[in-house]
Amino acid sequence: MKPDRTQALWFFLLACLLAGSTARARAATDEAEQPAPPYLADILTDAGKSKERCYANKDSAGVQAFENGWLLTQFSPDREKDYLYAIIKGDKPHWFKVKSEYKDGMVVDCAGRVNSKNDHLLRWGFRWWYCSDKAAKVRAGLGEPEALETAAWVQYQRWSKGLLAAGLPAAAPDAEGRFHSLVNVFLKGAPKGSRGAARWNVVDDNSMAARGCRTECNAVWFYAVTGETGKRPNPVFEKGSASCAVRHPYEDFMKNRSVCNLCLEP
Repeated sequence: MKPDRTQALWFFLLACLLAGSTARARAATDEAEQPAPPYLADILTDAGKSKERCYANKDSAGVQAFENGWLLTQFSPDREKDYLYAIIKGDKPHWFKVKSEYKDGMVVDCAGRVNSKNDHLLRWGFRWWYCSDKAAKVRAGLGEPEALETAAWVQYQRWSKGLLAAGLPAAAPDAEGRFHSLVNVFLKGAPKGSRGAARWNVVDDNSMAARGCRTECNAVWFYAVTGETGKRPNPVFEKGSASCAVRHPYEDFMKNRSVCNLCLEP
């Protein structure tokens, strides 16, 4: 009996579909299995398995440096559930978290809770939390603020044992608007818990250059430009990256990726 041509055609199409599905699955698996860069692997040794892809929030993140740590704002997509994290260094690094209840126009008295010469450095939601009655442990752990809050393209990724936040500015940007050191931190038990242990490290632009990274070509090494008009390109980054064969603006870091990275260049 001669084979039915229609049946043969269906078998051929089915084989093509299966081959395509297998190729896509293999590509997805290969991407999912990409190792974290060394400066992140160092703090992810007890993180478990990644539960989502890495991304930078579309509204960037607020970060403020203190004597012994940082305050971090993680904005929600609808801005209805913004969370504040206090990341405290020391012999036993740890973190605290609260849901922000700050509203525009709030007046927060911080007398007696921050040195008067540093009072002007505390603003908005960070001031609301740091100066509150319930933040005594946060104040004691962080110490005094060292600079104003700055906006940055911090990347987040949930793991089975906590939350990774990559690319917090270690200090305020320089006069040109560039960061020279970025902090990576793993918050054990986050985002579900309200406190826990932390692991962190600092990566500077010199060590990244030794790895073949041109930080001037990656927007995470520059402050995020925000305001009433929303996100817009950072002019310092635009100028500095003009000589880059491949440049990575903030949009590239907002795209979901299998691993976080402070440098998207090869």
